[in-house]
Amino acid sequence: MEFIDELERTKARTIQYFDLAGEDLEKTYAPEKRSVRYLLNQLADSETVLFYRAAAVTLARLSGALTPPLARSACLPAASTFRRSHL
Repeated sequence: MEFIDELERTKARTIQYFDLAGEDLEKTYAPEKRSVRYLLNQLADSETVLFYRAAAVTLARLSGALTPPLARSACLPAASTFRRSHL
């Protein structure tokens, strides 16, 4: 359970960065650079893709498949960044 405990601690530390006012989310570190909102969305999307890849590997191993389906294109629909009209 040490792993689960560490995930809970990490969640508690991370969630504070997502709980920002709208004006803070629109800040950038330099002109013409990505906003805090964009970077947090990218982080969340990356975690989603990682989850789907891990699930694919796990299912492939459980089913006895020799090659897990890790094609990037299979994970793209799960990432909300690729559905945003502003990109």
